[in-house]
Amino acid sequence: MTYRIALVPLALAVLLVGAAPPAQAQSAADLYQQALRKDRGEGDLEAAILLYRQVLEGGDRELAARALVRIGESYERLGRTEAAAAYERVVREFADITSSAGEARARLAALRRAEAAGAAASASGLSLRLVWEGTEPGIDVEGQPTPDGRALTFVDWTTGDLAVRDLESGAVRHVTTTGYPEYALGSTLSPDGQRVAYFWTPDPWRPQLRVSRLDGSEQRTLLANAGHEYGYLTPHDWTPDGEHVLVNLWMPDHTARVAFVSTRDGSVRIVRDLAWRAPMRLGLSPDGRHIAFDARPERDEARHDIYLLSADGAAESVLVRHAANDLHPIWTPDGSHVLFSSDRGGSIDLWAVRVADGEPAGEPFLVKRDMAQNFFWPMGFTRAGSLFYAKDTGGGSIYTAAMDPATGRVAGGTEQPAAAYVGYNTSPHVSPDGRTVVYATRHGVPSLGHAAQLVIEELETGTVRKLAPGLRVDRKRARPRFTPDGRAVLARARNTVMGTGGLYRVDVASGTAERLLAPVEGANLSEMAVQLAGGDVLYGLTPQGAPERARLVRRTRDGAERVLLDGPIGASSLWDVSPDERWLAMVDRAPEGGSRLQLHPLEGGGEPRFLHHIPVNRAMLAEAGVAFSADGRWVFFGTTAEEYWASDADVEVWRVPADGSGPAESTGLSMPGLRHMTAAPDGLAFAAGPQVYHEVWVMDNVLEHLGRR
Repeated sequence: MTYRIALVPLALAVLLVGAAPPAQAQSAADLYQQALRKDRGEGDLEAAILLYRQVLEGGDRELAARALVRIGESYERLGRTEAAAAYERVVREFADITSSAGEARARLAALRRAEAAGAAASASGLSLRLVWEGTEPGIDVEGQPTPDGRALTFVDWTTGDLAVRDLESGAVRHVTTTGYPEYALGSTLSPDGQRVAYFWTPDPWRPQLRVSRLDGSEQRTLLANAGHEYGYLTPHDWTPDGEHVLVNLWMPDHTARVAFVSTRDGSVRIVRDLAWRAPMRLGLSPDGRHIAFDARPERDEARHDIYLLSADGAAESVLVRHAANDLHPIWTPDGSHVLFSSDRGGSIDLWAVRVADGEPAGEPFLVKRDMAQNFFWPMGFTRAGSLFYAKDTGGGSIYTAAMDPATGRVAGGTEQPAAAYVGYNTSPHVSPDGRTVVYATRHGVPSLGHAAQLVIEELETGTVRKLAPGLRVDRKRARPRFTPDGRAVLARARNTVMGTGGLYRVDVASGTAERLLAPVEGANLSEMAVQLAGGDVLYGLTPQGAPERARLVRRTRDGAERVLLDGPIGASSLWDVSPDERWLAMVDRAPEGGSRLQLHPLEGGGEPRFLHHIPVNRAMLAEAGVAFSADGRWVFFGTTAEEYWASDADVEVWRVPADGSGPAESTGLSMPGLRHMTAAPDGLAFAAGPQVYHEVWVMDNVLEHLGRR
């Protein structure tokens, strides 16, 4: 998942800014920060609730609303019914604090969905349990339950190490202890639950397959990938005898191969070259004879069907064929059925098909409706037949804030202009005429990771349509930008049908996408690219493992390129172009320590204009970015307390005169997880709220339910 990668460069991109708020506000803020430390740092939820309640008595309505939401979350984590009452109070008494009220409504809706899901499952004989939930970096869903269902393997994103979480006590035990800049990814447990195979990437990036005992002993590298033979790999299952691991190998040309890797000597046996068919999940039958996988039936289709492949690669057949998108096959422990997710009913539902001797034995049938709004991932069965699965229930929302030009303060609070898919949206950019907004949404994107869809919405009517359905952007890294005429959108994206990535220009009217730039070997394209009025495009390029050598490139319409800036780009989202296209706002490292915000002339040379020094007592999130105001007079940037740089930290927005005539000043705008700032006609547009909110559920009585069908 993307945040696992972003944590390392983010640590390098943390920047700093100063100035203390007034004493009265500081007192309330101090209480709130103390509560956060108890809540997120120490896990002492009862103590955190007491501190949050003191914030409620302080008279600061915005901070009180925020504290009340945190109280509700704490009660949820404690499994107490007071959570709903806390959220209802926010909605009832703090409706004018739109960010907190919106978050409370979303959490209240999630509680009610959970209650409804439990009731529906109970009526069908199934039983559902929520066993883990939260925002990054506290939760990871690419692991697997132990055979007894008491624990989960996962990646602890505070260190990047593979770990095991006890689901009863919440205790975490690390399997690896290397930590960043190396880190783990997906993992799968051996049939006896004693060993774990996992993705590991050393620094620089070189995906490896490793294996270890679950207690951390006997760690070995099975696939070293020294020659970069594989661009990516995913371990999915073990053979029943524990002698081989079933993996999906992604080649440098983005084609996929199904393979077994020996746990004795690391030898690789290719079962089938799937070329462009791009499976999301492989599942090995309990007897080790058949592999179920999802794949596209045709190269130009985005949907998937379910297939069966003999373990020796000799035979392949279709298990499920339908016009819907059928994904994520997983075998039941007795090998009688393959379960899979499908959107054929209008939501993401769980379906099953009986299998006998490697062939479908009957038509697929519905097991459970409404498994998720977008993301559903089967993590594995326990020995007793309980299915662990994960879903994504969040991603933030889009807001606008009008600014008083005289005072620089927020005028009238915040609004949510994008009404569609609330709770799943990020990365807004308002069109030059102020009538539409483009953004990224996770809603309806049923994939593991951070893949998101570009959406354009008419602000007056609320009309929504998805742009270039075959394109996927990264919800954490996407920075879509309208062209100056508003007729197209630039975005770094991946074409899921063709398997190609790079910088794309998407026509707003037709939705067709044209690739402007292909990926550059050994370097990363910037998240953001800007088209100038004359048609030239600005983009950043950072050599892998060498952020100090980043450069900003200007590409003309005929494809000629020249470097405008070489070296000072601290993070690829920490720059913006002035409306008159004369200046580039940029954050880089200051010689005296900390960092600095400067303006660089876009053309004609000349010295940078210093705007603000960023000392060490405050931290600036790269996700917040920097943004010129619509009239070009101000540059906005975001800050947060240094120890709370996680994605849901409270971020405060400041502004500084672009002509360098005065000091930086707070706008009074502060929200959890505020990010992706861009100019709106009368202020700012941005996203806020958790970028990721994952839940791990358990479905009991699955085999009994299937046996009655």
